[in-house]
Amino acid sequence: MGTYRKFTDKELLKLYYQGLGDLKISKKLNVAQNAIWSRRTKLGLIANHLRTCGKPNLTEEKLLNRYEESNKTKAIRRDWKLENKPNFKKTYWEKCRKWQKENPDKVKLSKKNWVNKNPNYSFNYHRNLNKKCLKCSKIIDNRSIHCRTCYNEVRFR
Repeated sequence: MGTYRKFTDKELLKLYYQGLGDLKISKKLNVAQNAIWSRRTKLGLIANHLRTCGKPNLTEEKLLNRYEESNKTKAIRRDWKLENKPNFKKTYWEKCRKWQKENPDKVKLSKKNWVNKNPNYSFNYHRNLNKKCLKCSKIIDNRSIHCRTCYNEVRFR
């Protein structure tokens, strides 16, 4: 089993296109075999060698589907830990903040991607501070026509 070590996609692709399998790549890069498998499936690369069980190799679509499913289960596990283990929550958010400080360009890119996927989010869920109450002209939330005090006065007459 390899140690925790970072490797780039270029290193992986170089060895992959030489025709090496996951095990040999993991030994050359000195990492765990499952790290190579997960990165290869993330990139949508089919295994170089035939499966030993006699079944055909997985296609690119099946590999990407498996990768997405494994990410969903990881997310479910992480959410359970966040709810049920108080110490995990603290360390998890510390890791997130540390990563965000180290990778500001990736954070900006992910925000852009998120905004592109959800273009109407800010209009539907955030406050629109340009709207005013019909009675007293205080600035209010965009989902109502009266501020809270005016609404209560009208309601309890």
